[in-house]
Amino acid sequence: MAMAKGLILFPALFFCLLSFAGSVFPFFLSSVILIALGFRTFKRIRTEDIKHFLFIGFNGYFLANAALMLGIPFSTGSFSSLINSTSPVFITMFAVLILGEQIRKKDILSLVLSILGAAIVIGSPEEAPAPFGVFCSVFSVVLWSYVTIHIKKLSEQYPPLEVTAVCMGIASVFSLPAAYAYYRISGETLHMTSSLILPILYICLICTALSHFLWNRSLRTYGAAYCAFFYPLQPIVSMALGVLLLSEPMTAAFLIGLVLIVAAMVIHGK
Repeated sequence: MAMAKGLILFPALFFCLLSFAGSVFPFFLSSVILIALGFRTFKRIRTEDIKHFLFIGFNGYFLANAALMLGIPFSTGSFSSLINSTSPVFITMFAVLILGEQIRKKDILSLVLSILGAAIVIGSPEEAPAPFGVFCSVFSVVLWSYVTIHIKKLSEQYPPLEVTAVCMGIASVFSLPAAYAYYRISGETLHMTSSLILPILYICLICTALSHFLWNRSLRTYGAAYCAFFYPLQPIVSMALGVLLLSEPMTAAFLIGLVLIVAAMVIHGK
């Protein structure tokens, strides 16, 4: 919800820059505190691994998210969410092909049920999306799914906090010229008000910094395919927050989707 509001008031790529740049400082601060307390939070990056950090920072954190931000204005929020709900399919496919992870028949059933539930909750797009919006949304999902496999590999060698912080820093560097170019070409203006301070902090600290760190931490502990099965919970949480915080109506589609996704989680967990 905070991201949707931000994209209305900020140019898309500037919003991408804001998310990553605003997340780097808390990572730096938390690392300093942990080091002061005697915890070893970072490892020396080997020369041969620098290219992997650059690959993830540029392709995963910057390019995939930039495509996502561009896809929303040029399509619809519901269409972008619908495409994003297919992430488990691509992540699972890459996990099987690249990492050799094994999936069971009931995992396939769980995957189908969870995506169906997410699609029901999101609903059909209000209007036909523009071809450019379709391309950006699909490109973002496929690229992020592929990069997720590389994140898992790197998170098994380096602390997830380090992987997240360094890659977000790299994404911030690439986001700066891209945001400026988009700002000059599109002619969009910034609309910063005091009412946006809390939503921006929430996006930077919770939606970006914390969520990416927890994702990388999960990838270090579990298989990529296993982690991917939790993606369809996103529209459920978003819809639930809309009901609780914005007094949006509880629809039959939400309840049906919730039942399907919960059933999928139960089947997957057995």
